Amino acid sequence: MKTYPCQGCGTALPYRGRGRPPKWCESCRSDKIAAKQRAYRERNRDEIAAQQRAYRERNRDEIAAQQRAYYERNRDEIAAKKRAYYERNRDEIAAKKRAYYERNRDEIAAQQRAYRERNRVCTVCGERMRHPSESGLCGFCEEERAA
Repeated sequence: MKTYPCQGCGTALPYRGRGRPPKWCESCRSDKIAAKQRAYRERNRDEIAAQQRAYRERNRDEIAAQQRAYYERNRDEIAAKKRAYYERNRDEIAAKKRAYYERNRDEIAAQQRAYRERNRVCTVCGERMRHPSESGLCGFCEEERAA
């Protein structure tokens, strides 16, 4: 049995004398193909992205249904993985949350004040409410609506 060297790594490749002799071993062949695929994707990145966007736009409902079905089928497993991730990284997550809050404390406080202000005014009469209700109405307007 004859052998030929791989053009990529030089490994001896067996040849039984039938057909074309091999030029590449399996790992070098797959590396070469992967490099070609990466180069193609890099050259045509915008065109590929446009095609993917168009496909997703055409099949938006079907994709959403598939994703919902996947999450329904694997709900318990996904929840377990999320819990496990949180348990493993609890300290890091808490530290990042604290750091974010410290960096953005003023902005967060302003957003909270604005939210409270929006929800303290009755949507019908415009009166300020001491205790905001779920409906956004003051007690008087709720009574009038109920009557």
